[in-house]
Amino acid sequence: MDHFSALRYVARQKDAIPPLAVLIALVLAGCGVIEADKEENLPKVEPDAKDITPEPDIQEDAYVCEPEKCDGIIDKNRKNPTDPLQYLCISFDQLKNKAGLNTAAEHSGIVDVDINKDGKLDLYFLNNDSPNQLFVGGVGAFTKDSTVLGLDVGGDSRAAAFGDYDGDGDVDMLLCGDNGSALYTNKGGVFQQDPLLKDFDPGLAAVWIGSNALISTENGTRYYVYTGGSFVEDAVGYGLYDPGAGAAFAVADYDNNGLDDIYLANSTGKNRFFVNIGDGTFEAQEDELNVKGEYGNSTAAAWFNLKADDKLPSLYVANWDAANLLYVNDGKKFTNKAVDYDLQDPGFTTCAEWGDFLNEGNPGLFLCRAGQMNLLYVPRYGDDGTNQNITTYDNVAYPSKMALTDDTISAKWVDFNGDKMLDLVVAMANGAVQVYRNNTHWVKGCE
Repeated sequence: MDHFSALRYVARQKDAIPPLAVLIALVLAGCGVIEADKEENLPKVEPDAKDITPEPDIQEDAYVCEPEKCDGIIDKNRKNPTDPLQYLCISFDQLKNKAGLNTAAEHSGIVDVDINKDGKLDLYFLNNDSPNQLFVGGVGAFTKDSTVLGLDVGGDSRAAAFGDYDGDGDVDMLLCGDNGSALYTNKGGVFQQDPLLKDFDPGLAAVWIGSNALISTENGTRYYVYTGGSFVEDAVGYGLYDPGAGAAFAVADYDNNGLDDIYLANSTGKNRFFVNIGDGTFEAQEDELNVKGEYGNSTAAAWFNLKADDKLPSLYVANWDAANLLYVNDGKKFTNKAVDYDLQDPGFTTCAEWGDFLNEGNPGLFLCRAGQMNLLYVPRYGDDGTNQNITTYDNVAYPSKMALTDDTISAKWVDFNGDKMLDLVVAMANGAVQVYRNNTHWVKGCE
């Protein structure tokens, strides 16, 4: 039987022969390829269901981005330069053990100093109702050491300034309080009250200008000039007298001429800016340079570089129950740009502490406030991809877990655990101390 005979036979028998017989007949006939013009004569064979199931598309599992958690605030304005999908998590942990700063005295301030010259900052707590306390910095914690060094003095303290007035390589202390101001000379690692300097007016603030001591009292300023064997007061003669009650001094070389200039934040009257003439005397130029303080009742002042590449320092002035001031230095005069940078913050501000706690070259700002939420500001940058174009500042205190509401009196930035990140120590007037460990780090984000 040839091919065509076999096909005619299959056609005649298509109603009786099952599909399997068709296949057998084709094989027996030696059928290889069916010509296209003969297809209409083929029996219609329905394929099994499994033969019409389409092949599944083989695709890789789609990537699902799961951002890392941040126990703080994810700042998408800050991307990791080595990984653009990583954002900065700004976070601080409040330490229960307070890094060894166990003190419950009524505080009036904190002073940072390297007492033992080991490269680690130590903290000196000024107290109102009990002797002052020195906590020496170590690795991850502080150790109380005020009794050994003879610094458990005071009890009515308002301010302290450390400096080496006698040039022996050790820091000495000038202590101000309700009972006046006194000098404590460091003798072999132990501080002893020295009769060389004693002022009986209630002292409010102090700073060393070289070997000379500048003090603010409730009855005006005092300038004690060290002559080698004694101190001689001559604030008027050196151009540093002010009759007000100064709250704080801030010293910096505002015009880069190699000479220290002095800003006095007054709690009564206008603020003063004493410019160093170069012969040891000073001249008040707060009006000419536009830094007299528009509101009065200032509580703190701090010089800082607004940007990492600034050649001249700017000045921040904190006020009580009034807007704060940001004086930007252009080399000729100062302009208040607190509103432009959103740093005016009217409130009961008691301290202003600048610090580069994000390690990006530009400092942020912590504001202590009395009976109000403390504030933490970080710089916000423009769209040029650099950290030089600061457009404003954002308050991130609440999501960073630093928005404490208490009578905060003082604060200091210090890297107490040696991880190259600035931590913050905060003291309250009622005796409480809080230590915020900087836990800022990069986290994976999603576009």
